[in-house]
Amino acid sequence: MKPLIGIIAANYQDDAYYMVRSTYINETIIAGGTPLIIPFNVPVEEGKKILEKLDGLLIPGGIDVSPRLYGEEPIKEVTKSVYQQDVFEIELIREAYRLNKPILAICRGIQVLNVAFGGTLYQDIHAQNAATFCHSQNSQDPQMRGEKTQTVSISPDSVLYKIYGTETAYVNSFHHQAVKDLAKPLIATAHSMDHIIEACETIDGRVLGVQWHPEMLAPYDADSRKLFHSFIELCS
Repeated sequence: MKPLIGIIAANYQDDAYYMVRSTYINETIIAGGTPLIIPFNVPVEEGKKILEKLDGLLIPGGIDVSPRLYGEEPIKEVTKSVYQQDVFEIELIREAYRLNKPILAICRGIQVLNVAFGGTLYQDIHAQNAATFCHSQNSQDPQMRGEKTQTVSISPDSVLYKIYGTETAYVNSFHHQAVKDLAKPLIATAHSMDHIIEACETIDGRVLGVQWHPEMLAPYDADSRKLFHSFIELCS
């Protein structure tokens, strides 16, 4: 039986619908998994029961993470957050980690992953003078999100390096929040050239987060597709 992968669905359009971008679903299927979509308004305890039946958890990209969850008031650059979704994802991340279920966290996912373990975020990397390069190129044009726009350096002793096989990778980037204080048990394993944390993982590699969007690169980029295959193998 193929690994069953939970993907949390967001709701941003006045309750009109829940959504997960098809790219996450497609790459999960191509890598050999079966996606199960979980709306975030399921009661947390029911979500945990669902999680027990899953083989892995994928936290996709999306809107901002509420600064309330790491003890800060929002600055004006924080555009939109949904506290209920943040709490639901945090609880499922903590439970998945307790149950030793593999986790793949992408873009917003790496941010909420860090907050789940007690870390903090830059609410806006430019307003807070954390970044000197553009990290949001092409962010308004979905047709351009498969374009590689920035370089990241990868730690040679990381699971991410075993997947990519290189200490330098060119990736797509469109975000304005980012990991600030990295929480244990996470280890930073990739950085942008202006020192933003671009990836992290646990020492056993069963939890992995990336700030870029490999699901959008995968149709054109073998390394991005390998990332999904590696995740599904862990979930098997």
